[in-house]
Amino acid sequence: MAQFDVLIVGAGPAGSFAAELLAKGGAKVALFDGRPAGEPKACGGGVTAKALNAWPELLNAVGRTIHELDLYSPSGKRLHLKLDEPFAVYSRVVFDGYLCDRARDAGAQVFSEKISSRKITKTDNGWRITSETGEWSGAVLVGADGANSGIAKMLAGPLAPSDMEVAFGYRAPLPINLSVNGVPPTVVAFLPRWVGYAWAFPRPDHISFGIATTQDAFEHQPLDDLLWRFMIGYYQQCAGAPKAPKANATFWKDEEDTPQTIAVREQLRDTADRYAARIPGLAATTWDNRTVSGDDWALLGDAAGFADPVTGEGIYYALRSAELYAEAYLRKDPASYETSWRQDFGAELRRAAQMRRRFYGNFWGAPFTERMIEFAKGHRGVKRVLGNLVAGEQGYTDLKKKLVKSALRPLLFAVATFALLIAGYAQVQAQKVKHSRAVIEAHRVCNEYQKLLAEDLDFDRAFEATFSKNPARRRQIAISEGEFGEIDLTRVDTGSLIAAFKSRMQLLYLMLPLISPANKEQEEHFFPPPIKAIFERKAPQTAAAFPSFSRQLKRDATDLRAHLDQLAARDPSVAERIRNFKTDLSKEIPLPQHTVHPLTAYSKGEVLPLSAYYYQIGSYAVIREQGQMKIIGIRFFNRLF
Repeated sequence: MAQFDVLIVGAGPAGSFAAELLAKGGAKVALFDGRPAGEPKACGGGVTAKALNAWPELLNAVGRTIHELDLYSPSGKRLHLKLDEPFAVYSRVVFDGYLCDRARDAGAQVFSEKISSRKITKTDNGWRITSETGEWSGAVLVGADGANSGIAKMLAGPLAPSDMEVAFGYRAPLPINLSVNGVPPTVVAFLPRWVGYAWAFPRPDHISFGIATTQDAFEHQPLDDLLWRFMIGYYQQCAGAPKAPKANATFWKDEEDTPQTIAVREQLRDTADRYAARIPGLAATTWDNRTVSGDDWALLGDAAGFADPVTGEGIYYALRSAELYAEAYLRKDPASYETSWRQDFGAELRRAAQMRRRFYGNFWGAPFTERMIEFAKGHRGVKRVLGNLVAGEQGYTDLKKKLVKSALRPLLFAVATFALLIAGYAQVQAQKVKHSRAVIEAHRVCNEYQKLLAEDLDFDRAFEATFSKNPARRRQIAISEGEFGEIDLTRVDTGSLIAAFKSRMQLLYLMLPLISPANKEQEEHFFPPPIKAIFERKAPQTAAAFPSFSRQLKRDATDLRAHLDQLAARDPSVAERIRNFKTDLSKEIPLPQHTVHPLTAYSKGEVLPLSAYYYQIGSYAVIREQGQMKIIGIRFFNRLF
């Protein structure tokens, strides 16, 4: 019987990557690959920019890099996203094979064996695996055998149906007519009347179509019909090339057959290859109570439940959990894995679980996903964040902060509701990194800003104490961050511009404690018509009208503060909302977990000269100005999806 230090069951991304890292660290590893040769994993194959940046070697696998994406609302409204950082789409046969080969090259022994949990037994010295062709023993057992993991059921207990999602779809030929740039479009479309979304991910030799939804909501035939409409609509859109895609799509309409739709359907029936899979989508309470490791065993990736409950994306978490476990094992402290995954990404997945139901719920008489795309079409900052969220870089725990500090359009009420629904705060324990004095000072001024703001939600006070004092720079910050439309702002005086910027930020912070009312009655209580009118106020059409607009925004901020004070005095629940919001704001920003180097080219030279240095501390851009650290901007997205 062959003896090993670690037995890893499952040669997907989690198992193979763990095997590679452990073998490189000197462990004797057996990796069991139970999937028949050439059989693909039922998966869209998307690998997020977050994963590509963490492990650049993944780019060596043959795939397609996605720089642009079309996002569709349930009614078919199109939002075209140019991603700050690309993600990649792989054939899972190629991608998984690449990682398995790396494990083998590192020294792991790979066995083409499908292992049943019924054939795994506990021994005095660890574990024994038995199959029809052999026996293997090891001190540690690692389950990386996917969402249906028998090892997970044996060691951690089965998951409830409500903790699972379903994905199914078809692999189909590339369209003959591709797109304007010769590449088939990448599409994500939120479903009408269903929880979840459909996708079209172009791979080098075919397209992966699919739908992801909760297991509770899954009904095969209606959803399969919906997916066929989506696929036919996709090919019809491509057939319109080289024309630009329509502003709206009709993916979900059951239209009369035409010769074109009949031909597409017949071709797909002859060529499309169906697949289906279960995906973990754990509830928040499950995250609180589930244990995924012990003294001599551990679960990784899907087997542990590590997938985004909103998007279903799991490859990043598969790789990161493998990395965290290998680090814990090699430092001879495998028990620390349970703590490390919770600190690293556990809060992120738990927060996603909390907001999943609301994300696919209704807001102001329409699906929230419908409103979200409408807001993004009118606000480039929200559009950027949405692109980063889709691509995988933007997390959930800090998303509210980024939206709070950048959502400055007149539709502040709607934008900020988006912020709350996909948000929450989580403090991440920073690793000990020695930072320069400049970084420490920059970090201090960012925390000072949040502390001052938390005291009485007075943006003007926090701004004056912590932002740049340079008048020209302040003007440019107001122009760059203010989202004041297309008017010629060079003809607007500096005082009016900065005052308008401050008032918009003030309105946003005063409104955030009230967002996400529990029901229609509470919404009307929080936002009576005069208050709703504030957030529906449009920017002026001419520079001459801007000073009057700026003065009106200041009056609006005064009126909203008075309204908020009155609500808090009459309604204890509002007072509690305000206290909780202030508490969130007052939480200290953790020091970066990496060495912070000075950067250049901030805001493409609009606020600073291209060669001027600044420091990025979380969402904040900070410079040294006359010997003091001052904030010059607050970004949606700063980590590089």
